Amino acid sequence: MQKNKQKSEVEKNNIKAWAKYAGLGFQMIGTMLLGVFIGMKLDQWLETSKPWFLFVFTIVFVILAVYYSIKDLIRMK
Repeated sequence: MQKNKQKSEVEKNNIKAWAKYAGLGFQMIGTMLLGVFIGMKLDQWLETSKPWFLFVFTIVFVILAVYYSIKDLIRMK
């Protein structure tokens, strides 16, 4: 009986850890997609000849996603 309890606790901890990191990945993807969306809409609205806003906002939001991911990873430990 004791081994089953310990096993279920380990499984619960594994699921919690997996959920944390999966959520972190979805947060990164969402942040990057938001940057792409904002850049595309600004390029369309301002009718730029080249996708400058798309490029700039994608880079900025990728940097923000990495920054917040590292910050969350440090906090999780």
